[in-house]
Amino acid sequence: MKKNCEKLGAFYLGKEYDLTSRALKEDLILYDSKDLNTHAGV
Repeated sequence: MKKNCEKLGAFYLGKEYDLTSRALKEDLILYDSKDLNTHAGV
């Protein structure tokens, strides 16, 4: 079943990746919008 990753005030960046097993984990990576400034770097 697909997990809903949308959350108010958070940006979905992806899932964690385990380098040793070379597989995606179920843990989501979310970025809190409060940590954003008026400018961002990529």
